[in-house]
Amino acid sequence: MRLECLAAFLLLSYNPAIVSGQSPEHPKCETLQFRFVDESSPSGARRYVDTSQNGEYSLRDTVVLDGRGIDSIRVTAHRFLGDTVWDVSARVIPAAARAWGDATASHVGQRIVVLLGDEIVQTAIIESRIGARTGIRLNATHRVADSLALRARRAVAGCSAS
Repeated sequence: MRLECLAAFLLLSYNPAIVSGQSPEHPKCETLQFRFVDESSPSGARRYVDTSQNGEYSLRDTVVLDGRGIDSIRVTAHRFLGDTVWDVSARVIPAAARAWGDATASHVGQRIVVLLGDEIVQTAIIESRIGARTGIRLNATHRVADSLALRARRAVAGCSAS
């Protein structure tokens, strides 16, 4: 019996993701960040892949908004070109909303990304000041929107939410 318990322990401890309950693709504690693209980055700078747009971006070091500035995350459905699609959006806390609005207003015409962990989940060109409600991912499938909302909620809660 003791040998079987030891074997089971060694098997489980071999893969830390199994023991901690996280999947290898998505670390247990991700971050949610809104960052501007660095259009003038050096060739050796770290690049993040945007799989939805088939692009790569170098990002500025400054985090414009992160999970600490988010009050809540929601998923809403709407019709787009005859199909139902879902948006994942966040409500920014009042203390961060003004700084968020000022930062986006002063960067009209520039590209911003939403980074969840190391994954770019949305890119956008800023067209005007963004208010207290901001997009995380737009026009997604229901499955993708629900998955991203869960991950974003965990990131905002500091990984304590399930």
